[in-house]
Amino acid sequence: MEQRDWYLKEVQKFAAILARLLGLKNEGRLGEASSLIEDTCRNLTGLAAQQLAQLSDEALLALITFNELTKDQVEALAELLAQEGELLKESGNMPESLHQFRRAVFLLNYLTQSRKEYSFEREQRLNALNRLIGEVQGVS
Repeated sequence: MEQRDWYLKEVQKFAAILARLLGLKNEGRLGEASSLIEDTCRNLTGLAAQQLAQLSDEALLALITFNELTKDQVEALAELLAQEGELLKESGNMPESLHQFRRAVFLLNYLTQSRKEYSFEREQRLNALNRLIGEVQGVS
């Protein structure tokens, strides 16, 4: 029961962060949205989104393993990186945007392969991210 309560609390906390992030983006407060992403990534992994972007895929997976991130936490991290990619795209930084989108795709694919489970929602997010990647590649 305690573990379930903890899990629900974590999901609710991330939902609130995501809602706040989307609100900041809609209000055009991109600097604050970026700071929220950095802080949330730091709370999840010990590293800010910009630092995570510099890690190799292998180092990122090692960090996830070391921090014992759950499936939901890895999905949250992927979403944060995707949101960072969208902010970078809006600000015209296409190379960094592309990198963050690809990193989010990498994490979601990692979950699908390592968990050997299919998620319709994850598949939809992967499709959306791949469309964004195509858009960014067409611009840069």
